[in-house]
Amino acid sequence: MVLIAEDTAPAVVLRQLIAQHPDVRFLALGQTPLWDEPLKAALIPWLRRVGIATGIVIGVHDTDYFAKSHIHSGGDPGFRSLPHNDGSTRNLWSAAGEVSQLFGSETFLTRHDLQSFGVGLKTASMAAGAAPEVLLDQLTEAWGWRGLVSTRSDDITVMALPLSQVGEPLLRQLQDSVESTVELVGPECCRREGRRAGEALTNLCTSYCQTHPDATLSDLFQHILPSLFRQLLGELPDNITVQSTSRLLRFNRQTAAQKRFQFVELFLNPATRPIAEQAYNHALAGSEIYTLDRFGRGAIPFDVVTRLHGRGTLRVTPRVVFVETRNPVAIALTEPVTSVAQLAEVLEHRFGPDVVLTGKAVALISMLAHEFSFVFSEEGSMYVRRTRAMNDQIVNAGIQLRLMPLLRMRYHTWNSLSEATCTLRLPGHLARAFGADSIVAPEFAAGWRDVVQRQRELSRQAAEWRKPVVAMEHLALLQPAEDWDARRSSWLASRAIIAANYRDSLPARAHIKALWQLLHEIDGTISAYQRGRREAVTAARHADPDSGAEVVALVGDLTAANARRADLCRQIRKAQKGIRCWDRAPAVAAARAEQKRIEAQVDLARIQLLQTAMLTIRGMEHTNHRPTAWWFPVVDSSGRWFQEVIRTLELYTEPVVTAG
Repeated sequence: MVLIAEDTAPAVVLRQLIAQHPDVRFLALGQTPLWDEPLKAALIPWLRRVGIATGIVIGVHDTDYFAKSHIHSGGDPGFRSLPHNDGSTRNLWSAAGEVSQLFGSETFLTRHDLQSFGVGLKTASMAAGAAPEVLLDQLTEAWGWRGLVSTRSDDITVMALPLSQVGEPLLRQLQDSVESTVELVGPECCRREGRRAGEALTNLCTSYCQTHPDATLSDLFQHILPSLFRQLLGELPDNITVQSTSRLLRFNRQTAAQKRFQFVELFLNPATRPIAEQAYNHALAGSEIYTLDRFGRGAIPFDVVTRLHGRGTLRVTPRVVFVETRNPVAIALTEPVTSVAQLAEVLEHRFGPDVVLTGKAVALISMLAHEFSFVFSEEGSMYVRRTRAMNDQIVNAGIQLRLMPLLRMRYHTWNSLSEATCTLRLPGHLARAFGADSIVAPEFAAGWRDVVQRQRELSRQAAEWRKPVVAMEHLALLQPAEDWDARRSSWLASRAIIAANYRDSLPARAHIKALWQLLHEIDGTISAYQRGRREAVTAARHADPDSGAEVVALVGDLTAANARRADLCRQIRKAQKGIRCWDRAPAVAAARAEQKRIEAQVDLARIQLLQTAMLTIRGMEHTNHRPTAWWFPVVDSSGRWFQEVIRTLELYTEPVVTAG
C-alpha cells in the first residue's frame, strides 16, 4: 500500500511531515553516485523554502557485495564491463558499477516479449545471418547501459574493494559513457560545454584514484557525491552530511544504544523474538528471499560485515554466536545473548570496534526508519511492501514501533527539458520512434509522452500481424524504403506456384488416399482371419473334426490377404515417392525457399519493431523516474534543465508501518 498525499507539492508535503515528526532527519542512500542518487539534491531547495534545518544525510550503501559474474573472457583481469540482455547475461546484477549514457537504462526486450509477440527467433536468425543465441543477445540488449562486475572467485564488499583494483576499469567505463553522451548533444557550442562538464567529473575521479591509492571504492563515491550536488545546485549546501552504511551501522559498545539498533533488539529478546521471526518469515511469503530457517538454527535477519571476513548472516544460539561468512566464525558464549548491548560486547570483543551490523534487505529500512525518513525516488527499493507487512504484523502482536515514513521523489525529467536550448541527436531506437535523427530539447520535452504512447499502440497492433501477408501490408506503410510491396508480391507469386503444384498433384494425392483406405480395409480383413484361425485351432484341440479343414482354409485366406497388403504398401510407397518428386520440383523448391526467406525477413522486422517499442517505452519511462544525475550538467550547462526538475518536483510520503 502506498499512501500519496492529496497535494504532492513539496512545500505542503514537507510541512505535513515535519508537523507529524518534528524530529525527522532525512537519509538518502545509494549504491553509486554515478546513477540517480545525486538527483536527490532537488530536495535541498525545498527544505530551505519551508525552513527545515535538519538537512539531509547523503550516503553510499557500501555494505553489499560488489557484483560478480562467471564470464571471464576478455577485459581486465578481475573485472569486466558487460551489457545486460535476456540471453548470455540474463542473470547479471550490477549496482555499484553501473553507468548509463544519455537515454540509456537497464531495460530491455525479453524472451517473454518475443513469445507473446508470436515471432520465431530461429526463423528471424536466418534473415539476420546470426545464430539464434547471438541474435537473442543483440535484440534484448539494454541500450546505453554497462555494468562493471568482478570475475574473481572471492566475494568482496564495496566498503573493502580497493581502488587500486577497480579504479581503472570503472574510470574507463565512465569515460566511455560520458563521451557517448557528449556526442548526442549539439550544436558544437553545447557539445564543448558538455565535454567540459563531463571532464570535470572524470578528472575528479581520476585525481582521487591517483592521489589515494590505498582508498576503497566507497571512499571514491563518498568523495565525488558532494561535488555532484555542487554541479547540480551551483553550490555545496551546508546542511548535507556525507555518510556510508559502513559508518552509520558501525556496531560496538558505544554505538549499540542508538535508535537504529532498536529493531535488532526485537530479534534477541526472548519475549519478542518469536513474534519478530514469524513476522519476518511471513513477509517473505511468495518471494525468492530466504526465510530465516534457510540460514540455519538461530538465524536473525541481520548481517555482520568486517573488512577482514566480509559479510555473513548472524546466527544467535544460546551457546554460540555464528557469523556465516565464507569462512564462518563461531563465538562461544558464557551466557545467552538476549539484548543489543550483549551482542555488541560479544562482537566487539571478537572483531574490534569497526564491525558493521546491517539488516538484510527487508529489515534494513526498519532499522534506520527509527531515526530517519528515507528519501527514495519513485521507483527506488523493491522491498518496501514486504518491510511494511513485517512491521504491521509485529505491531498487531502488541509491539510498538515508531518509524519515520519514506519520502518519495517524483521527477518530471523529460518534461523539464523544455527549459534547455540544446539539440539532441537521437540514438537509433529513439530516432525511429520520433521519426527524426535529431530534435531540439523543447520539442523532445513536448512530444516524448506521445511518442511512447504511439509505440505502445504500435506494439499492440504489430502483435496481431501473425500472417506474413498482413504483416507486409503494414510494414510497407511503416518502412517504405524497405520495398515491402515487392517482397509481398514475390511471396504471393511463390505461394501461387506452390498452390498450383498442389492442385496439379490432387489426383495423385487422391489415389494415395484411396490406397490407404484399401490398406485400412485389408488390415481389418487380416484381423478377422487371424481371429478366426485362433478360434479354429482352439476347436481342433477339442477334437472338432471340421476345424482342421477350416484352419487350412483360413491360413490360405490369411496368406492371400498379407500378399495383398504387401502389394498395397508397395503401391503407396511408389505413389508417395512420386508426390515427393512433385513437391521437390525445381520451381516448387525455389518458391518454398523464397517464401521462407521472406517470412524470415518479416519475423526479423517485427522483432525489430518490438525492440524499438520496448526500448522506447521502458527506457523513457524508467529514465524519467530515475535519470543519471551527471547527464544534467553535460547536456545543459546553463543548469535550467535541473532547475525545472526542482520546480516541478512532486513529493509524497509512504508509511513503513500502517498498523496500530
